Amino acid sequence: MASAVGIDVGRASATAVVLRKRGASLALERLIHVDLDEVRSGGVNADDPAQLVRALVARLSGRKFPASGANLGVSGKDAIIRYAHLPPMPKWRLALVMGYDIADTAEKTGAPLSADFRVVGAGDDGTSIVLVAMAKDERVTEWVKAFVASGVELGSASPRPTASGDAFRFLGEGASDGTTLVLDIGRSSTEAAIVKDGSLIFARSIAQGGDAITDRIAKKLNVDKEEAERLKIEGRGPSGESLESVLGPACEQLASVARATLDYAKNQLKNPRLSIDKVVVTGGAARTPGLVEAVSRASGVPASLFDPLAGLDTSPAPDRDKKEATERGLEAAAACGLALARLLPNAVSLDLLPNAWKARRTWRERTIWLYAAAAAVALYIVIAGSFSFLRSSGEKTRSVALSQANGQVKARLDAKEQLALENANRAKNLAALAARVKPGYHLASLLATLAREIPPKASINELNLEKIPTADNPDAYFFTIKGTIDNKEKDAGNVCKDIQANMSRDPDIAEAKVNPGSFDGPQVEFKLTVKPKGAN
Repeated sequence: MASAVGIDVGRASATAVVLRKRGASLALERLIHVDLDEVRSGGVNADDPAQLVRALVARLSGRKFPASGANLGVSGKDAIIRYAHLPPMPKWRLALVMGYDIADTAEKTGAPLSADFRVVGAGDDGTSIVLVAMAKDERVTEWVKAFVASGVELGSASPRPTASGDAFRFLGEGASDGTTLVLDIGRSSTEAAIVKDGSLIFARSIAQGGDAITDRIAKKLNVDKEEAERLKIEGRGPSGESLESVLGPACEQLASVARATLDYAKNQLKNPRLSIDKVVVTGGAARTPGLVEAVSRASGVPASLFDPLAGLDTSPAPDRDKKEATERGLEAAAACGLALARLLPNAVSLDLLPNAWKARRTWRERTIWLYAAAAAVALYIVIAGSFSFLRSSGEKTRSVALSQANGQVKARLDAKEQLALENANRAKNLAALAARVKPGYHLASLLATLAREIPPKASINELNLEKIPTADNPDAYFFTIKGTIDNKEKDAGNVCKDIQANMSRDPDIAEAKVNPGSFDGPQVEFKLTVKPKGAN
């Protein structure tokens, strides 16, 4: 996937972005920011998903924004994140255990749940820490149906806290160094995440945001909420007087979220020694004068603003989008993280789409094509059988040949299903391998390319990073991949050529070469050497 869409709908605003991979970097292709107070002023009930989505999609369509396939952010009030500590186990067994756990939770709540999970680390006692995200199907279905009714089919739905964490992981400065608390502070909620050495280890949503400060100003100065919001951002009273005496205590109260989040994370992760090295603050409320300084005092570590768009290449974006990116970068963290979850293989991908919609997507993307293939094979068998019958004229030898042909077709269908299963398992293994490495663009991109380009007949046994001197660079590093190719049909040579050609066409690969072994046996060993583009 070369580009991905993220849509984040909050209480104060909605932000939609399109991010694209450009070689070894990321670029901002589109960004639209919609002020929901302006939408409300037009008579739209923003608490009704159908009305709000209709108004948002109208604005997106008016600016030719490609919204289909987007990853929608699910807010804290609609999603629950909790943590489970389980013994290390294979992925299939973990999926079985979590399935029982989610079903038990759904039974207790009395409503169907959409859920997904991700292993985010290991505890001091050797257990696996599993982040579990759940949402009521009924609530998420409202949003999904609202988008479908407006002509936009969503690709997935993910929790906003993990999206804000991913935005810092891939777009924040120094994300791989130490432990960072990410606070995405909106109008009515705060999305919190903890990133340790480049990996997301904790995320939660807190029902407290910038409204706490706005309400305090409105009460102290006896002004309406709209006026209080304006004064909050300006940091001055109606007569130009300083609001420090009002903003200071309010900011301190909101900043206490930092310390409370760390304490909560220690409890959930069962790690009383957990500490943070810095805090980054983003979201619309981050513009409140004095808030970042208050967060620093509350947490006892340095705090700074985090603009996820500051380091992105914005050259592909239209001028209006560039202007909004400059003005509204702080509001775009969750939307960027949502897009990254669909764009990068090592992002935290959690899908909370309702189960019925997931099943529909599986049918559309996979099952229907299997039925189509089966129908084509059946038609082939009927036609082949008819011609054979007409030509056989009752000859016994032709009848036997037809029976053998049918058996071969069945055997090939069985082999195709087995290869498809092996290919799916290989993709899962590659995804698991990508999840265990630290964020590195070349390795993540290579894993994604291998999953896409290696054909079913080939399997990978080993992947290494090796120093292989060349004529112009004695310190050159290459990825080496070892594997085998099924040569029962004596076509391993063509498979090797296809692998080399397909890998060489990838925009992130500078050079790819396949060195096969002997072609005489039923299996052919091969070694694939890959040099990433831009690497030493």
